[in-house]
Amino acid sequence: MTSKGNRDTLVIGLGNSDCADDGVGPLVASRLAGGCLGGARVIARSGDMLALIEDWADCDAVVLIDAAALVSRPGAIHRIDLVSDELPRDLSLSSTHAFSMADAIGLARTLHMLPPWVIVYAIEGACFEPGAAMTAEVAAAVAEVAGLVMDDLQSLQATGTQVHA
Repeated sequence: MTSKGNRDTLVIGLGNSDCADDGVGPLVASRLAGGCLGGARVIARSGDMLALIEDWADCDAVVLIDAAALVSRPGAIHRIDLVSDELPRDLSLSSTHAFSMADAIGLARTLHMLPPWVIVYAIEGACFEPGAAMTAEVAAAVAEVAGLVMDDLQSLQATGTQVHA
């Protein structure tokens, strides 16, 4: 916690904007970057997810937004609170890169480097083809996820209490 009692908070949109639905994380991050987030930093990340551990090294709270494999329907939103829950195995958050977000979370947890408050928003995608357009259902989920993230950040600010994993 910072000396003013505010949490150092980071929002990370994950994915490749050139691969259809995989670009949903950076798109949500882009939408949030212009909003009032109570001092939370917002970044987009693509590529090797091992760098996530460095990104959140000094954070008390992190929100991760990423595309997930299709389980039920395109655009379905899953909110996973890693304070109390594990990442569901059926919700594939794997990456085409050497290290996925799920791998980074697992390693950080093992090394006691996971921030005390982590929320993952996984949006089910249907198309991950390079050069393809984002599906309408996933694009429609962007505004809703941005609103949910804003709600989470406001709730976190309002509590002002330290949360431990």
